[in-house]
Amino acid sequence: MSTGIGTIDCAYCKHFKPGSRTRYLILKEHTHECSLHCIQLPKLDSHLICNKFTPDKDFKDHVAHMLKTPNKHYPYKTAEEAITKQMKQLEKLEDNTLYTFQHKNPTNLKEYKKIKK
Repeated sequence: MSTGIGTIDCAYCKHFKPGSRTRYLILKEHTHECSLHCIQLPKLDSHLICNKFTPDKDFKDHVAHMLKTPNKHYPYKTAEEAITKQMKQLEKLEDNTLYTFQHKNPTNLKEYKKIKK
């Protein structure tokens, strides 16, 4: 799996608390926390997201970076389009639920776990 730079993911959320100096490593390599849900995020070999995702500055910067480099796997024309389309996917997600998806397939979300309040 590649780094997933520019792909919507918990690691780009303002509530993400990295367990290592490099926050964009695959979640299975380090323990991370979510300050919004007050949980430790599971170690996975896939992307993780919930409907409360709030993009941080790094997400916006990395989206802009991805647009500078021709990439057939990054189908967006502008940063605004990339962010809008990726955020739109969150509208259909249930509250208090974590979802996973494989890299380069964020439309194929699968429920991973209910978050207990």
